[in-house]
Amino acid sequence: MKRRILIGLAIAVAVIAFGVLIFRLAIPPSVPVAEAEMRAIVETLVATGQIEPEGRTVLTAQVAATVTSVEVERGDQVEEDALLLTLDDEEGRLAVEQAEAGVAEARARLDSVVDQGAPTALQDLNQAQQNLEAAEQELQRARQLHEAGVGTRAEVDDRQRQVQNARADVERARAAYREATVDGSAYDEAAAMVERAEAERELARHQLRRYTIRAPDDVTVLTRQVESGTSVQPGEPLIAIAPEGPLDIRITPDERELANLEVGQPVLAITDAYPHRPFEAEVYRIDPSIDAERGAITAYLRIEDPPEYLRADMTTTADIELGRRDDALVVPRVAVRNLTGEQPWVLTFHDNRTRRVDVDIGLQDDHFVEIVDGLDEGDLVVADPEAAPGERLRQGEFFEPDDDDHEPDPAPDTGFPEPPRAQVELPTDEQSHRWITASPPAHVNLQYDHYLPKAREAYL
Repeated sequence: MKRRILIGLAIAVAVIAFGVLIFRLAIPPSVPVAEAEMRAIVETLVATGQIEPEGRTVLTAQVAATVTSVEVERGDQVEEDALLLTLDDEEGRLAVEQAEAGVAEARARLDSVVDQGAPTALQDLNQAQQNLEAAEQELQRARQLHEAGVGTRAEVDDRQRQVQNARADVERARAAYREATVDGSAYDEAAAMVERAEAERELARHQLRRYTIRAPDDVTVLTRQVESGTSVQPGEPLIAIAPEGPLDIRITPDERELANLEVGQPVLAITDAYPHRPFEAEVYRIDPSIDAERGAITAYLRIEDPPEYLRADMTTTADIELGRRDDALVVPRVAVRNLTGEQPWVLTFHDNRTRRVDVDIGLQDDHFVEIVDGLDEGDLVVADPEAAPGERLRQGEFFEPDDDDHEPDPAPDTGFPEPPRAQVELPTDEQSHRWITASPPAHVNLQYDHYLPKAREAYL
């Protein structure tokens, strides 16, 4: 009896399996489909970057010294020539005093040479120099009157001749004085020493000014790297400043995006600190060089009217509009195979089987791909990445990637249960996120998913 029962069960299982096989051969499984349709599409590039004030400058130490006082705090807005910090200038002041003493010594030697030479010749030289100065002043005055329409050109020419004559008188007086001295060499040497001493004094005064750091323009203090008592060396950063004006976002997307980026492209951006408050910008500058180590380019997005909450070095997510088409033939991204390869293609239906159709693609957004050539409006394509060319499949539910609240349209009722088929999944990695080539971190992607699409929809 048991043997008969087991044989019957085996026969029943075989019959059921044979029936399922016949059923699957007779009724092909269904796949999700999508219709090529006309709609607007906007391709964007999402990249992360930092806020950088235009003209940001880091003031550095030019001498080795100790900071004696810091007069500003971060965020202070100061006027041109305002005192920012001071360094211990004792060494600089001593150098100036030494240079002053050198000037006094050189002048004393020159006076000694003059006193021992020919006073009359020297007096003539001084008088000739005074006459030259007076002639040059008269020439300047004549030029001003002529430019104002009061004087004449003849007066200017006359004053010019007087200057030339006065210069000749100075040269003759100088030659006479040299002849009246001991070959004239003693005076020349003493005069050269005075010039050298005065130059050394000017250099020492210039060095002394380096101990005082002042604002080069009306600026905002971004950061300060030192406090009172800090010892600094030449080249060490002291204070970072930036002039008032527009801000930039510095981004470093993959070098493959160089062909897509253009100056003037509109941008919608948010910050990590204020993700619900988007603001507008535009591509302002693209650096010509490429970072070979990272394979990235550097671009700057200009914020002409920065919101008041923006701060330097804020982390920012920028949604750059690469292209827009208001009436494009599109299909869902999931329907396009080899999306980033040389020849993208889709699957269509032909005689109850899938058929590969090569397509030319255009713009892409996060859900759709523009079909430039290969399909017509209304054509149905397979929206299942696991389907292969030549499979016997039938039309299933319609795939709607951008309508999460809408139930898919049901497949036609055949009266038979639906054969089993693998669950449809959206493409991953290379396909689904190809356009996010800047590879922002996970937390930035999350904010982008929640805020930037809504913000762009509101702006557009």
